[in-house]
Amino acid sequence: MRIHLGVLFTTATVVAQTVHTVGPGGFAQIADAIAAAAPDDVIEVQAGYYTPFVLDKALTIRAAPGARVSVLPSGADSVRIMPPAGTVAALARIEFLNPWRFFLGYGVRVERGTAWFEDCVFESPYTYQAAALTVDHSAAVLRGCVIAGFGVGVSTAGTENPGLLAEVATVLATDCIFAGSNTTFDSYGGGGPGIAATTSDVHLVRCEVYGGDQLHVWGNPAAAGIRSTNSNLWLADCDVEGGASYQTGGVGVVQGWPVPVRTARTTIAGGPGLNGGTTGAAVQGAVLAAPLLGLDADPTPLVRGGTFALAFRTEPNWPVAVVLAPDVGPTTLPELAEPAGVPPATTSLLALLVADSSGAAPFQTAIPAGPALLGAHLFVTGVAGASLPLQTAPPVGGLVW
Repeated sequence: MRIHLGVLFTTATVVAQTVHTVGPGGFAQIADAIAAAAPDDVIEVQAGYYTPFVLDKALTIRAAPGARVSVLPSGADSVRIMPPAGTVAALARIEFLNPWRFFLGYGVRVERGTAWFEDCVFESPYTYQAAALTVDHSAAVLRGCVIAGFGVGVSTAGTENPGLLAEVATVLATDCIFAGSNTTFDSYGGGGPGIAATTSDVHLVRCEVYGGDQLHVWGNPAAAGIRSTNSNLWLADCDVEGGASYQTGGVGVVQGWPVPVRTARTTIAGGPGLNGGTTGAAVQGAVLAAPLLGLDADPTPLVRGGTFALAFRTEPNWPVAVVLAPDVGPTTLPELAEPAGVPPATTSLLALLVADSSGAAPFQTAIPAGPALLGAHLFVTGVAGASLPLQTAPPVGGLVW
C-alpha cells in the first residue's frame, strides 16, 4: 500500500527548533552546546572528534549531513544519557569509540527517561565487564546501530565486555548488531555476551546477536549470544549465535528463568567448536514459538522528498494497523503482548493493511520535501492480530533528514 503523508504529517507535532552547531564556527564541544540548549532544541555536530558528555535534557544530537562524528575517551568521564523522566533524548549518526586498550576508556549509559539511537556505533572500553551500551532503570529504542564489546572490529581481546547490558530496563531494537568481546588465554575473564539482560524487557526485530569468541586453545569459555536473568525476550526475524571456542562453543540463548523466550522466524545456534571443539547448545532454558510481528526487510530512512518503505511480516491474513507518533515512549499495555514503543495518546493511524497468504504486509509512503520537516521526530510502528493480546513491533523511522 502507498500513502502520502502530506496531510497525515499535520497530526504529528513538528516544532520550530533552535539549532546549535558544534565544530568550526560553533561550540567547541557537545557538552558546551548541551549547556546552552533548551528542551527540544537540536544540536548538529560537524565532523571531528569530541569528548564524552552528559545529556540531561530532552534534546536531539545529530551528525551534520555526511559528517563522521566520533566521541573518544577523555579521562574517566562517561557518556550519560538522562533526560527527565517521561521525555526523550534522540541521538543520530554518532560513533562512541574506545580505540585504546589501557588508561583511557568510557561507557555509554542511559540512566533516566528514554533514549532514541539511530545509526549509532557503540564500543565498550577495555574494563572488566563494562558494556558498550548500558540501559539502567530506563528505556532505549535503537534502529540501525552496532553495539560491540571492546576490539570486536579488529579481533582484539576484551574483558567479558557485553555489547548491551540491560538492567531493569526496556530495550526495543530493529536492524541492529550486538556483539560481545572476544577473549584469549591471557585476557581477564571469558568472552562477552552480545546482550546481557537482568529484570528487563528486550524486544528485537531483524537483529543479529553474537557472543564473544574464545581465541586460545586453553582459554576461558566462549560467551552466550544472549544471557538473560528474569527478563522477557521477544525475537522476530533475528539471528543469534554463541561465540566460537576450541573447547565448547557458547550457548545461543541462556534464559535464566521459567518464562520462555518468544521467537518467530528466528535462528538460534550454539557457537562452533574450532579445530575439533564441540558446538555449543542453541538454547539453555525455555523457548516458545509465537506469532510475533516482524519485518521482511530493513526499513528505509526518512528522507525529505523520498519514500519511506516498510515490509511487515506476520501471520497469514492478519490485519496490521500502521501508526505514526511524534516520539517514542515504551510502556506496557494489557492489549499488547509486547511493550508499546510509542505513547498511545499521541498516535495517528496511517493505514490498515491485511497480510497476504504468506504473512507479508508491505507499506510505503511519500515524504514531503519541505524544509520544515528537517530534524522532526516521526516514528512508525505496527500492531497486528486477530484477537487480544495483539502483537506489536519496535518503532522505526526516527529523524527526518
